[in-house]
Amino acid sequence: MDKKAFFEQYNVDFIPTEMSTKKIIKHMYETKIKAENQNDELPTIEEPFYVVDLSEVLGQVKTWREELPRVTPFYAIKCNPNPQFLSVLEKLGCGFDVASRDEIERVKHVITNNDELANRCIYANPCHPISHLRYARTSGVQYTTADNIDELYKLKKYWPEAQIVIRIKTDDSHSLCQFSTKFGAELSVAFEMVDIIKDLGLNLAGVSFHVGSGCNDVNSFIKAIRDARAVFDYGFKVLNKKLWLLDLGGGWQGRSQKHGNAAFISVARTIKPLLDELFPVESGTQIIAEPGRYIAHSTHTLITSIFSRRIEKSRVLYYIYEGVYHSFNCLIFDHAEPELKFLSYEELISDNVTDEVENRVGHSDKAVTLYGSTCDSMDVIIKDSHQLPNCLECGDVIFVEEFGAYTNSASTEFNGFKSAKIYYIARIDQ
Repeated sequence: MDKKAFFEQYNVDFIPTEMSTKKIIKHMYETKIKAENQNDELPTIEEPFYVVDLSEVLGQVKTWREELPRVTPFYAIKCNPNPQFLSVLEKLGCGFDVASRDEIERVKHVITNNDELANRCIYANPCHPISHLRYARTSGVQYTTADNIDELYKLKKYWPEAQIVIRIKTDDSHSLCQFSTKFGAELSVAFEMVDIIKDLGLNLAGVSFHVGSGCNDVNSFIKAIRDARAVFDYGFKVLNKKLWLLDLGGGWQGRSQKHGNAAFISVARTIKPLLDELFPVESGTQIIAEPGRYIAHSTHTLITSIFSRRIEKSRVLYYIYEGVYHSFNCLIFDHAEPELKFLSYEELISDNVTDEVENRVGHSDKAVTLYGSTCDSMDVIIKDSHQLPNCLECGDVIFVEEFGAYTNSASTEFNGFKSAKIYYIARIDQ
């Protein structure tokens, strides 16, 4: 693939593959921030922005297909509904995991043909508002999940031709975000659902599961795959026909600078032979999965700056134009532990200054608290930390790499503070 030709349609800045994050920030400052603040010769970065690397999406899909060639990725839109992501993934032949009417609408912007939408979209929320069911049905979606008996009767009434995928419960005790307390049928309930599907004359396509977001234990996948096989076998016994769709759900770890894709590759290489054993190619089983974090995690870098500082007797307080009502909601909802990095204002505006923050003299042993921009005192990103430098000044940049999963997707504009802007890049060899 000609990467440059592919990404030219997305209005990206082409960046050399080896350019550091700091240099990319300086590039964006020169080409974007200064252009937007022409009345100020050397403006600070007051409002936050993201640098989004679309070439990272391409790389993650390539690695996925190398490691799990039988498994089609259906991107979990909830992780990050960035419209450019969706467009790139559509062009790469991926499908989409949606959970609501709005997410179906987002997919329809990139897949306009209903017949194609039917094969590349799964309504994977097992508990459906009726209006959303109706919208999925009229939009051409054909697959949906269910994990309880009441939902089958709802489908019989409002979407009787749906291709149903029974979502089973998993052991997600080793995952960052655990879902099995809310979703998933015990095996005994899944078997009962098969019986009721037969009685109601509904269509059973297959089985899905979700081992929890950010899963750290391959054994959760192994057990879930074996449990899915049990439901497949029971379905054949009751319905006298083979089920044909296996959905491996989410839980796939993203790429990091430190470990690359090692976590994903370890899981993929462990489950690949098990899939071939329990669901061999000749069985005709279509296998999909719902990666979100795996695709989005490494694509985003958040850039913001300190706009206010207060020095007290025992601590230093910084205030940034971001916070838990914005991208740092991940501290609450995703149990994230983002690594904050720094770029001094002097280094930002000059090519002759390097590592300025490291060379400053701090405020003795004072702890640091980092506040968000809103008037809520609970808008705290880091509290009473001795890990952050207490020598930062107004105008200094704070940035977070690998910040694309479950961050700006849940950002609000509470208190009138807008969500971060987005600038797109693609890394290519020069």
